Amino acid sequence: MTKKDYELIADVISHTKSHYITNNEPVRQKDDLFLATLEVLADELAERLQIDNPRFDFERFMTACGFELSQ
Repeated sequence: MTKKDYELIADVISHTKSHYITNNEPVRQKDDLFLATLEVLADELAERLQIDNPRFDFERFMTACGFELSQ
């Protein structure tokens, strides 16, 4: 896969996330669950992309997907 592919995937995840957020706050409780599921999906995908390409930047991908990594 190329950088362009990674950017496309992250953009789709980020765009999907934005549909479920109003003023940076989840709208309903089910949206909290959806957002958590979306984050797990992005995380699992990033882990597998990193296996595919050792130079893959996990943190950059997650940020591009719209998720902050906790320290």
